[in-house]
Amino acid sequence: MNIITPDKILTEEDCERERTPQELIDWVEEKYRLFAQTPDSRNYARLCKGLSKKFFEEIRPLSLLVKHLYSDRIDVRCVPNVGNENFDALITDPLKNPPEQKIEFTQAIDGYEDHLRMVYLIKHGHVNCPGTVTSTGTQNTGRTVEVKNETVEHDEVVKKGLELITIAAKGKSEKKYGKDTLLVIVFDDDTVFPTDKDLSKLDNHVRTELLPMKLDFPKLYLLGSSGNTLMEFPLGNG
Repeated sequence: MNIITPDKILTEEDCERERTPQELIDWVEEKYRLFAQTPDSRNYARLCKGLSKKFFEEIRPLSLLVKHLYSDRIDVRCVPNVGNENFDALITDPLKNPPEQKIEFTQAIDGYEDHLRMVYLIKHGHVNCPGTVTSTGTQNTGRTVEVKNETVEHDEVVKKGLELITIAAKGKSEKKYGKDTLLVIVFDDDTVFPTDKDLSKLDNHVRTELLPMKLDFPKLYLLGSSGNTLMEFPLGNG
């Protein structure tokens, strides 16, 4: 097996290549396998180095989104955007007017805490996902990360998950996007919202807390990071 160094797995040109939904899905799955093939490549991805941050936070979610929305459509085109423009991807659907739709992704995570969990995981080989995280020191002086091996009530896990989704939405509120851009919030439907009861709580939370926000998008999607869940909410900015 040919081993590719982690920093060579992705290039900007390859990431931004126009693909059909299935071509994008296949390409993402292949890159996912490459990141999983060695400890070095896994750790590179866990720490979101290079283009791996864009890949896992925007390009992989794009592949999950088009799998839900477009399935076997071969006339649809998908183009991730790894630049600094005010959108993360572009989907072209010739059956829509206008045919081009911009996509804005945001993650319902605590980025700093998630990073510290990855640091702990790399060092110890395991991590308690809901456990309390603490960090002392700095990278220069020597940083120590601890994650409590504790049991957390599922209701508390759900409560925190709802808070993170609210924070993600607030980060996109009061900003100008327009009717040509869709908002997609990526959330953990595997461990935080794994049941229909949990998703029902999420649905109610979105309707009571997120929809009243000033979100300048025609539509909001809640996309599960497992790929199994997609929830759609019209926002009235069509």
